[in-house]
Amino acid sequence: MRTAAVVLSRRGWELARRVVPEDRIYAPAALGLGVPFHSLSGLVGELFCRHEALVFVMAVGIATRLVAPHLRDKFADPAVVVVDEGGRFAVSLVGGHHRGANELAERVAGVLGAQPVVTTASEALGRPAVDVFARRHRCHLGPRANLARVAGALVRGEPVAVLWDRDLPRVACAWPPEVKVLEWGPQESWPEGRYAALVVVTDRAVGRPPGPHLILRPRRWVAGVGCRRGTPAGEILEALGDSAAACGLAPESVGVLATVEGKGDEPGLLEAARLLGAEPRFYPARELAAFFRELPPGSVAENAFVKRTVGVANVCELAAMLAAGTRELILPKRVYRGVTVALVRGPWP
Repeated sequence: MRTAAVVLSRRGWELARRVVPEDRIYAPAALGLGVPFHSLSGLVGELFCRHEALVFVMAVGIATRLVAPHLRDKFADPAVVVVDEGGRFAVSLVGGHHRGANELAERVAGVLGAQPVVTTASEALGRPAVDVFARRHRCHLGPRANLARVAGALVRGEPVAVLWDRDLPRVACAWPPEVKVLEWGPQESWPEGRYAALVVVTDRAVGRPPGPHLILRPRRWVAGVGCRRGTPAGEILEALGDSAAACGLAPESVGVLATVEGKGDEPGLLEAARLLGAEPRFYPARELAAFFRELPPGSVAENAFVKRTVGVANVCELAAMLAAGTRELILPKRVYRGVTVALVRGPWP
């Protein structure tokens, strides 16, 4: 995670520099250390938008008041860990499960020789946390509105079924005895039984399970994307959704949008990646061209116009295969209005 630290004193700066690089430590301008700031509240507002994690070296009460006005969504807010100026405790304050603050608190405590303070119920009671599992194994989790009910069932030790798509590799997890992991296929009916909740692990498009449920979608698919300048995010997402449907996939299973480096500033593409929760990756045209020369003739479609304007005869198929580290196209290039899409299966977990 890209982590920044905020300190109020020289002692705090000495602690923070053991955890993050000095160019990411923000300190009062009067100290003459790190990156100077003049307005603490203004600084925190800026950092919330730019960093995945924040470490505050100060009292928990001060840190709480600083971050409170900026909290929006537990899935989007950065992880926040607070360390006291004595370096005795590392407190997971915000984003314990969803953003990895619990693990960050453990790591910071390990570096400083401090005591990690983690108060989430799953950790306190030694129960599994499905959102932690999803984050560690690169899965999209939804519907988010169901998380509290499913997490509650797990914490209370109620019977829960994990339906594992038999076409996916198994991932080891120390599920307790009351959690039944069942091999399952998207064409099969939902299991019968007195389950308090269901957790479905699949990258396929499936119907809505009965009762409290969560669907974890491994983000193992790479979409190669080409688009005209100015193409809106909505049109890109529509093309991606149609391409995913052609393969029986849920769009949320796409974890990477790959394209040529020249599209690195394309607003619609960047917004589509953000809305989908996928990582945008950009490759220089010369790298795509070199990869193309390694492939057997006829492996990918060629377009003379694209070659003249971009420098390589194909973007979406080459970028997808390059990003996934494979030469196997699952869905060859599909052409939409101003958008091209190709799909490749990447490694998982």
